[in-house]
Amino acid sequence: MSIENLLQQAECYEKKGQSDKAQGLYRKILSDHPENKPAKKRLKTLLDTVRSNTHSNPTGTEINAVIKLYTSGQTEEARTALIRLTRKYPHEALLHNFLGVCYATLNQTEAAFDSFESALRINPDNAEVHYNLGNTFKACDRLNASIKSYTRTLELNPFHADTHINLGNVFKDIGNLEKAASHYKHAIKINPNYTEAHCNLGNTQHAIGNLEAAISCHKQALNIDPSYAEAHNCLGNTYNDLGKTDAALSAIQHALTIKPTNPLFWASYATSLHQKKFKTFNESISNDLIKALQQPTINPNYIAPAVVSALQQHPKIKLAIQASRNDLIENNLPFFTDQLASIPLLLELMENCPIADPEIESLLTQMRRTTLSQLLDSTLNGRDFSFYCSLALHCFTNEYILFETDEEIQNVIKLENKINYQVNNNLPIPPIWIVLLTAYRPLHNYLWAEQLQKTALPVNSHKILTRQLFDIKKEQYLKTKINKITSINDSISNAVREQYEQNPYPRWLNAGLSHRPKTIRENLHDINPQLRIDENHYSTMPNILIAGCGTGLHALNSQSRFLNCTVLAIDLSLNSLAYAMRKTQELSITNINYRQADILELQTLDLQFDVIESVGVLHHLRDPLEGWRILIELLNQNGIMKIGLYSQIARQHLVKTHDFIKRSQFNSTSQSIRKFRSEIMSFSSDYGSEIKKVLNSSDFYSLSHCRDLLFHREEHTFTLPEIETVLEKFNLQFIGFELNNNQIKQQFTTLHPEKDALESLSLWHQFELEHANTFAGMYNFWVQKK
Repeated sequence: MSIENLLQQAECYEKKGQSDKAQGLYRKILSDHPENKPAKKRLKTLLDTVRSNTHSNPTGTEINAVIKLYTSGQTEEARTALIRLTRKYPHEALLHNFLGVCYATLNQTEAAFDSFESALRINPDNAEVHYNLGNTFKACDRLNASIKSYTRTLELNPFHADTHINLGNVFKDIGNLEKAASHYKHAIKINPNYTEAHCNLGNTQHAIGNLEAAISCHKQALNIDPSYAEAHNCLGNTYNDLGKTDAALSAIQHALTIKPTNPLFWASYATSLHQKKFKTFNESISNDLIKALQQPTINPNYIAPAVVSALQQHPKIKLAIQASRNDLIENNLPFFTDQLASIPLLLELMENCPIADPEIESLLTQMRRTTLSQLLDSTLNGRDFSFYCSLALHCFTNEYILFETDEEIQNVIKLENKINYQVNNNLPIPPIWIVLLTAYRPLHNYLWAEQLQKTALPVNSHKILTRQLFDIKKEQYLKTKINKITSINDSISNAVREQYEQNPYPRWLNAGLSHRPKTIRENLHDINPQLRIDENHYSTMPNILIAGCGTGLHALNSQSRFLNCTVLAIDLSLNSLAYAMRKTQELSITNINYRQADILELQTLDLQFDVIESVGVLHHLRDPLEGWRILIELLNQNGIMKIGLYSQIARQHLVKTHDFIKRSQFNSTSQSIRKFRSEIMSFSSDYGSEIKKVLNSSDFYSLSHCRDLLFHREEHTFTLPEIETVLEKFNLQFIGFELNNNQIKQQFTTLHPEKDALESLSLWHQFELEHANTFAGMYNFWVQKK
């Protein structure tokens, strides 16, 4: 290094208050160049300053001024003041320690470490410095180093409660739950009113499986501080895993009362709602559910069953369903339109996702058909209009899966002709005609749709323009920008690609993204809290491959889940990828790259990944295991992989449904799928009971989902023993299942409390044999490359 560089480095040390390091560099320069004047001058000035302050201490006024800056959020100003003070008082450990805290707050970790080292050179036994050093190591995810620093802190001060808390947190992070619990208990012993310690101990007991002990801990925290929102939320999560849904919702709602915008609490609320079946309806329930449907961290499809159960209790909907059963809608259409339009929760749900309920679907189908036949245009008032706008959005979202009679199809053609006549003769088009037509056919099908931008339409109908016209135009443009990174030669791959070009899958509006991205280690502990993890195994800036991303929901969820990640998301279907790109751009997310590719051709890809996810994809390949093998080749050593495969046991009831489809010669066209569904829903309860089980699947209620569920071109199923054999063959270590319902995990651990039971596929196989619906969606599990 040149003299100039050494002088600059020494000056930098001086500015940071690290006079010892600055002196060392000046002396090094003078040892090689004794006559160097800048080094002589600066060393003399530095030594004079040190001598003048060797026996002096900072005044209370000086220290209080810095504290005031820091506590008021002026961290940069506090740092600048502390640099000046460390020059003035270079042997004051307190100042170096405080400067390190400022650097750490500003995320300047290397400078923070330098300041803490300076403090420890002055006083190696300063417990507070070791504590702050431990905090900084933890913030950098250097957990072994943080344990060492925290342990040293406790050697110097065994009664430092905050250190016990933080050390407990680190042990919990690496899967040592017993040590974590021990340190939380130490913190409580030192300070019995330490609410965070009680709450953290409760979370650890929850992770261990001691749910009653966890409840006791959270209640103790709330006895100390009833306004502790986090404890209410944690209590709710524990109640939920015990199957006490009402108690869970009550606790989480209490947390939301205290912090109504907290995304973590809303995510907990959604988790509790997932298993909830409402038996009453009131405005309070309705308001809470509407807020939940509008939350960015909640996917409406996830809570839709709970919302439907609440709507089924609404007296107006009960009356309308009864009228639908008795064919009374036709003679009372204005009345029932008005009734349904007055239920905000129904309209909100209709606009956001499919409704997985045959009776509500039958009601909406009759409402649509009757309105078309009567063509009630000018008689509809504002509230009626809001219902039909919601209906149009609902039908577009479920991809027009509602059944159409032959007469109805002819009436749609008549309506199209009436609108064409108005357009060709420059006559105004009644808005209800447009809205009603878009409840049958997407707006982008029509050349005249562009002219609607100049038409005075009711406010609600502009959502229809956006979703059915502008969004589609954007996707058509984006499709031309998608790069193809592999060939697609396999005949099955091409057939599957064509399916998803026709029906991009899945359609969605709100992704329900994670509010706080986590490290790989933290994510794996969410799946298996007792997993022992070496911190050095995982990248802190992971490269992720989503192999089969569909319309982007999976890719977006993964990028929101993993901290500092970059994502490559591939799919066969350009229409699916265009949908994904549009939604990603709407969310202003920039760390996902979408490409067209076939998994079976990815061996040509010259990239390696820390995380690979392929859910619901491999079982649609010609050779699932070959596709899996190719993905493993792209995975870094110690990389992790999430796989989703159909369960042969869970899908056993679909065998008869597939046989019925073949016997009846239904095919995968939209009209044939609608007819098939109509027949299934018309079966009496004592006929085709096994086939009618498909009505319980939410996938039955939108066209692309139904086609994927029952009319797929290629499908393979697996058992857990088969998967275990594959893992051994491919040298993969099973980490754990990712379950939507934590009650399943609790039920399993109650039966199998032994250590590592969650990682035993043979035990899970026995459990599935006794509980056939455990993996009704599919096996979603994580593995690691050995």
